[in-house]
Amino acid sequence: MSQMPDINDIGFLIKLIHDDIDRRLNDGLRTVDMTASQGAVLAFLRNRGEQPTDIRTVQSYLGIAHPTVCGLVRRLKAKGFLQIGIDPHDRRARILHMTPKGWEMFEQAPDGDDSTVEDLLLRGLKDEEIVELRRLLTLLHENVK
Repeated sequence: MSQMPDINDIGFLIKLIHDDIDRRLNDGLRTVDMTASQGAVLAFLRNRGEQPTDIRTVQSYLGIAHPTVCGLVRRLKAKGFLQIGIDPHDRRARILHMTPKGWEMFEQAPDGDDSTVEDLLLRGLKDEEIVELRRLLTLLHENVK
């Protein structure tokens, strides 16, 4: 018989936070026919602006498998949020470009914006607590790499 997770277990708390964020993002993005994972791809492209971005760069940044990124990109293209071009320097690489519909998504679904989630997470914390939290989370991330 499996043991119930302890609510004080740090790994379990991180999982609960992740699940709550994912649920909140998916609820907010549902109005524009998008998932949190698809929104993460577009948010990354938005943050890169006009800088050419290929699928492998998205894969590396999000830390997900190549077939998963390809599936997300394929669905975003089918929904009209992005276009896929060929890299003139490497014909094997595919360059991603957000369409006007992709850019408009950020205006229509502000709850899908990363800064909203961060504001929610950090509500009530003092500046020095935020600095310490970032330091500790970075250390945890390094520990599990």
